[in-house]
Amino acid sequence: MSDPFIEYSESMVATVAKLFALEGSAKEVAILAHAVLEVVQTNFDNWNGGTYFYTLYLYLPLNLYVQIVEEKEKIQKRIYEKLFSVGVPYNNHCFEEVLIYPQASNDPNWRDKAKAWLSGKNITNQGRVRSDNIASRNCDGLLFRSQPEINFILL
Repeated sequence: MSDPFIEYSESMVATVAKLFALEGSAKEVAILAHAVLEVVQTNFDNWNGGTYFYTLYLYLPLNLYVQIVEEKEKIQKRIYEKLFSVGVPYNNHCFEEVLIYPQASNDPNWRDKAKAWLSGKNITNQGRVRSDNIASRNCDGLLFRSQPEINFILL
């Protein structure tokens, strides 16, 4: 049996994303747009005919999650408050919480990649600003654009 509140939650989240966009809140819009959403009934209160409570789980790609982890609780609260302001389309159904988590990795080669990262494989100092100023000097396996740059690193 399907739950109409869970089915309608995608529309509520879309509305919240539009509201954040109108405010210029790019971070919240990015989170809602890139997250995998899961809505789960997590509580029930039998008072006055019963109220069903739901949690909105937002699973973010790792590259986005690491950018917001320091302010995750504040963002969760802002999204929850905006969801609450949208209103509940069904009596006795409401969100009680918004939680943000990193998406689980499904990369079968994750161990090899982690070991390569630990060994320093494919790590360079090449933060190229322009392709017309390619680093041409080499010192200790690193590339530099000038001798003074090499001398600075060797200090």
